[in-house]
Amino acid sequence: MQYKHTQIGHLMIGVLLALIAYFSVLVYVSEYDLVVIISMLAVIAILSSFLSLTVQISQGILKIRFGYGIFSKTFNIQDISSARVAEHRWYYGWGIKYWWWPRTWIYSVSGMQSIEIILQNGKRYRIGTDEPEKVIEALRKEHVNIVVE
Repeated sequence: MQYKHTQIGHLMIGVLLALIAYFSVLVYVSEYDLVVIISMLAVIAILSSFLSLTVQISQGILKIRFGYGIFSKTFNIQDISSARVAEHRWYYGWGIKYWWWPRTWIYSVSGMQSIEIILQNGKRYRIGTDEPEKVIEALRKEHVNIVVE
């Protein structure tokens, strides 16, 4: 089974465009100061890497990748003990972060839907997606012993 889907972060695109407009004014006001230009380019490069999140499942591997691939994570599907559809609370935010309750790593770019996977070592991950049922189904087809809640 091969599954691949990219979710676009529309809010992040809006934030990036607003930031580019703000930085353009700032560069003009600072009379093209090199420090301002370098800072602006660094912030834009980092922020633009979070404009999308791709979830790919194939050949026993679950891979998630933000934007153009600076930030990514790979899981061996045989290491996943369970998977379920989970609600992503608005205050969890977007991006990559560790949340203390529930203790989980969160990878999200937009929306409130996600899947939660628990590895055999007990580590928990939430992956944002606008197709949670399809991701769960693809995981189940790759690893028939996975517990789907």
